[in-house]
Amino acid sequence: MALSLGPDTQKGALVNRTVISGVALALALFGPVSAQTLRGVPGLQNPEVIAGEVAANGAIVKGTGFIVRYLNQGRYEVLFRTPFEASCPVMTVTVASNFPAPPIAQVNPHLCGRSYRVSFWSPTAKSFADQAFDFVAVATQ
Repeated sequence: MALSLGPDTQKGALVNRTVISGVALALALFGPVSAQTLRGVPGLQNPEVIAGEVAANGAIVKGTGFIVRYLNQGRYEVLFRTPFEASCPVMTVTVASNFPAPPIAQVNPHLCGRSYRVSFWSPTAKSFADQAFDFVAVATQ
């Protein structure tokens, strides 16, 4: 089955509509902005970052500025040695696994600016599972 592009869906017109839609969405979400406006946003300058790699047993493989407590099977607590002062950080976790169905990570702030609880649920085993992971925590200063 051949797809024929009419004059309204040619590549140039489609790209123009996509760009215009993106600009309209940005204006709706953030209001009028310019490079000067973005440069002055305090939260984007000099973020505070703590990152690391953690073994399945809770041992720190890479990174500084944090400790890890192994709570029980598939559950960990990442505690920051120096708490984030200005705000609660955003933390993301990546499963370090080559398994076809890695456990699902759940990340919850425990004490704002001080620690996060991380747990891994294995849908195939229907239980929590120990898991090596990488994380990044970022907050504004």
